[in-house]
Amino acid sequence: MVYAQDLKSCEIKPSCGFESHPRHKNMSTMPIVTRTLKQTSYHVRGAHPKLLILSGTHGDELEVTGCVTEYIDSHQPSLPDYVYIPKLSPSAVRLKTRRNMFGHDLNREFVHNPTDPEVITAIKILEPFAFSLCIAFHEDPDRRTSFYMYDSHSLSHEQLQVYRNLVTQTNASLFTGIDDPADKKLALHVEKGYIHTPILGHHDTGFSMRWLIMDHKSDRVLNPEIPGKADMDLKQQLVDKMFAFGNTLV
Repeated sequence: MVYAQDLKSCEIKPSCGFESHPRHKNMSTMPIVTRTLKQTSYHVRGAHPKLLILSGTHGDELEVTGCVTEYIDSHQPSLPDYVYIPKLSPSAVRLKTRRNMFGHDLNREFVHNPTDPEVITAIKILEPFAFSLCIAFHEDPDRRTSFYMYDSHSLSHEQLQVYRNLVTQTNASLFTGIDDPADKKLALHVEKGYIHTPILGHHDTGFSMRWLIMDHKSDRVLNPEIPGKADMDLKQQLVDKMFAFGNTLV
């Protein structure tokens, strides 16, 4: 089921900034088109966007979406053309829960032949595009200041140094340890705020990162895990630094 008919009737709003932040409307140098397919709204800038920005995979990670939107609105001239989906799981965001209205953790549902309607919608939205980089923002609800990032590929020594220097310019620390010992799919070791996860290419985990790589939607995927218990200032700083780092990879 691909909802082809819904693309023809999807809502299209050309604008120069996101309606949630109208004060920035004149800052963009190119029109931004806002569309809605089913319940999922997304923003497209440029004919051939090379950056995919995701947030709102889980409804209990709400604050980072505001930080991401704020950065995008206020940095239009420096951003490459992009697609931004602020609420990848609209129903989970509405419910403010990790699972969506269908009882699913959306980041376990990007499998071969998916059945979750929100995943099917996301796949349909992304079908026309091929990106150089995806930054999929998450929050780790257990952490106050410690930060880490998943990477679908491996950074060079020099790139890793740049990444870690950017993070330590904030008040965050670089997390070392096991991400989530209770989850077999996430019981992975993080070293000084960074983990390269090539195993995602060998298991149908349902992670969006794996699907994006395996279906050739994005050449690379970064999953920054913003500390969920951090104050908004630190969250915004980390989001800003991850965009700055992402710009070095696009």
